Amino acid sequence: MISVISRTSVFVLLWALVIGQIPEPQNVQIDFVDSKRILKWDSVFYQGNLVTYSVQRTFESNDNRSWLDVHDCMLTTETRCKLLNDVNATCNLRVRAEHGNETSNWVEAVAEPKNVTVDSLNKKHVVKWDPDVYQLGSVTYSVQYQGNYERLYNESWSEVPKCTRITETDCDLSDSLAFFAKYFLRVRAELGSATSPWVEIPAFYPYKNTVFGPPSVEVLPKAGSLHVDIKGPFTENEHPLSNDYEDFAYQIFYWKENEDGNIKMVNKSAPASAVLHNLQPWTRYCLKARAYSKANSKQGQFSPVICEDVNADTKRRALAMAQILFVTLLAVLVVTLGCFFFVIYARKAIKYLMYPSYSLPVHIREYLTEPSQQPMLGTLTKEDLREEHWDKLSIVSQSEIPSILPNSTKTDGSKSNKNETISGGKILNEEDDVQSSQSSVDSGHYSNSTENSAHKTPQSLRRNT
Repeated sequence: MISVISRTSVFVLLWALVIGQIPEPQNVQIDFVDSKRILKWDSVFYQGNLVTYSVQRTFESNDNRSWLDVHDCMLTTETRCKLLNDVNATCNLRVRAEHGNETSNWVEAVAEPKNVTVDSLNKKHVVKWDPDVYQLGSVTYSVQYQGNYERLYNESWSEVPKCTRITETDCDLSDSLAFFAKYFLRVRAELGSATSPWVEIPAFYPYKNTVFGPPSVEVLPKAGSLHVDIKGPFTENEHPLSNDYEDFAYQIFYWKENEDGNIKMVNKSAPASAVLHNLQPWTRYCLKARAYSKANSKQGQFSPVICEDVNADTKRRALAMAQILFVTLLAVLVVTLGCFFFVIYARKAIKYLMYPSYSLPVHIREYLTEPSQQPMLGTLTKEDLREEHWDKLSIVSQSEIPSILPNSTKTDGSKSNKNETISGGKILNEEDDVQSSQSSVDSGHYSNSTENSAHKTPQSLRRNT
């Protein structure tokens, strides 16, 4: 491009010498440095004398627009003009060369396209750029390309069909470029007869630089596995990209849902129909896939993430049902036993609260546990128990004995007077009964001998008589 510009400048200089007119400034362009607009151009030589330059600007976009002088850039010898005021204002600029009373034609500056790039997806090549937002008027753009052969031998450029003086900021090159070749691309802006410098981008290789789009993925869950079918990507004409790359293959990434940190990968050549084995049953797995070419270090775009539930085979389902049944029965048994023991414990607690325990006096427990009394108790038979008459036993405290003894003496005395008999040559009288009762009380044992003497049967009385 530098050689083309230098040849143009030489041609303009020769033309000015022949006609005798000051040549126009060449390579006029607008740059942004430190957020300031700077107008630049190439130096003009006229008859070996120094020339000056003047810059004007306009805020109108019609044909009869008025131009205003930029005071800091009038009759200057510099080849640049920094716009200090209204730096963000939308306006157009122009510059001319001057020598005495002679002047060149005005050259309007056109800002060059910004951020020129090529997006290539599935063999669809589109060159894109950004316009200058501070440029007024109807700006058009043109795109050209150059093959590697033309670059080496004749430096000729070719116009891209349907991409000359267009108002759009993109151009489709798919029909103009061969897939296995090397190209150079450039873009410029135009405003009427004024043009911006060409903006050239680095060499473009369709085979290497095109990006694989996301493939289409279908997933079918089976018993303990996932069956994955992958197709594409395809061009706009439904041409599979796998036909253009010998090492075309797919990468399948899969993981358990909510466990993105444990991702596994499977490589599969095209066409791909993979089976992911040894997956955990009743678990949700997610996967995604992309195409890649190892020889070109090319990795494509990922497909959308697909999540499926992995089923279990018949044996595993039966085993799981048996486990569930066993756990259910065990839980029922545990709950039943728990309720049973709870009822027993609750019953004991209620019985303890409602019916407190009691104990016999110490002297009664000693009497019942005395060994001398055990044979006597053991010799008793049912017939003896029927014949014997049992009387009520009253337990009194030591303090009550003095008050009870006089009453019992009088009562026993009256009874003995009425029923006094001779048994075995002895007379049963009141003194014997009293002494017997007194001896029982003093020994700590309770006796009912007095009452037994008062309640002797008539048979014993007749037998004694």
